[in-house]
Amino acid sequence: MPALTELSPDEVFRLLGEEEDTLLGEQTEVDRVFEGLSCPSCNGRMVPTVDTENPFKEGQNTPNQLGRCLSCGAVYDPMTGRLVTRPDFL
Repeated sequence: MPALTELSPDEVFRLLGEEEDTLLGEQTEVDRVFEGLSCPSCNGRMVPTVDTENPFKEGQNTPNQLGRCLSCGAVYDPMTGRLVTRPDFL
């Protein structure tokens, strides 16, 4: 059995050729949602985190992202505005 060898980035790009990048558009949209998003509970900075209970929707290439507040720990779904986890101070 032959040993596995890692492909160089140049070889990967050569093999992929003109394949469409389906991840970049979706991730750019997610990044845009979280840009400047602040916590509804304490106005702290929100950072994206993967929704571990619902990681993917059918036909979606990037994982579902929730916003986690760096100040109070609250977790919100920015797409629905639903509170997933209460802030630490409540």
